[in-house]
Amino acid sequence: MKECPRPGGDDRAEASAVEEQLVLRQGEVLRALGHPARLRIIQHLRDGEHCVCEFAPLLGLRQPNISQHLAILRAANLVNTRRDGLRIMYSLADPAILQIVDAAAEVIQRQAAALVVLCDCRKQPSAPS
Repeated sequence: MKECPRPGGDDRAEASAVEEQLVLRQGEVLRALGHPARLRIIQHLRDGEHCVCEFAPLLGLRQPNISQHLAILRAANLVNTRRDGLRIMYSLADPAILQIVDAAAEVIQRQAAALVVLCDCRKQPSAPS
């Protein structure tokens, strides 16, 4: 006996596949942001384009290590590059990535504030009964 196709079945499967690709891509972007050096690079690019040579003093890392971090950011399409003579210039591919970085900072600040309140509560002596 042949099964009847469900109405919209292909649409649901296609939507599910698109959603899966979106989740995978989100994971790639968040992994690319998942290192302090890469977050510092993104923060440094907040105010515009910068030469790769500026990152070494900022990060305190050697050039090969910086290049690896920049390659990860490029692979995730978070930064753009252009050549200016002998220099390679980097810029944010989409400044909206700063919203993610800023949102993470806000979450961390709220968590830290809640932890301080919790610690303060534990330090206060109990009222006598």
